[in-house]
Amino acid sequence: MNEHILRYDSPAVYYMEALPLGNGTMGAMCYSGVEEDVLSLNHDTLWTGHPREMKQERAYDGWILAQQQALEGAFRACHQTLERECVGSWSQAYMPFGDLVLSFGPGSGENYFRRLDLSRGVLESGFSVRADKLLKTAFVSFPDQVLAYRIMTQKGTPFSFGVSVRCPLRSHTF
Repeated sequence: MNEHILRYDSPAVYYMEALPLGNGTMGAMCYSGVEEDVLSLNHDTLWTGHPREMKQERAYDGWILAQQQALEGAFRACHQTLERECVGSWSQAYMPFGDLVLSFGPGSGENYFRRLDLSRGVLESGFSVRADKLLKTAFVSFPDQVLAYRIMTQKGTPFSFGVSVRCPLRSHTF
C-alpha cells in the first residue's frame, strides 16, 4: 500500500493543526470543524507595500552552490548562501485574505474523520448527524483557479448551514 494520506480523528483547533490546500496562487488552511468549519483563505497577490522588482540576479547560481553545500553536509554554509544569494528584500509581508466560515449548528461530531490525500490534493472530512453522515470535500484547482468545497449527506438527508466571512484587514463593504 503506497498511501500518502494524513488522517485525524478531531477537527483542528489552531492554525498549525489545519490542513493546507493550494495551487501556488491561492490557498486555504482548513480546520474541518463540526459546528463551525473555518477556511483561512489566502492569495499570492495580497501583500503589504507596493509592487516592485524583487529579482535576485545571482539566485540560480546561489541555489546550485547551496544545493552542493547541503549534499556535502555543510548546512550552515548552505543557509548563509541561500540568505545572501537567493532571498530578496524583507520589506513586505504576506497578508491573510480572510476566513470563510460555514456554520452547521450544534453537533456531537461522532464518528469524526478528516484526511488529506497528498497525492490528489483533496481534503475529506465528515461526522455523524442524526441518522446520517455529513461529508465535506475540498480541493483547489490550478487550471480553473478555484477552491471547490462540496457538502453533502451520505443518505441525501436535507440539512442547512450558514455562511459568513471574517477579515482581519480594514475594509469597507459597499
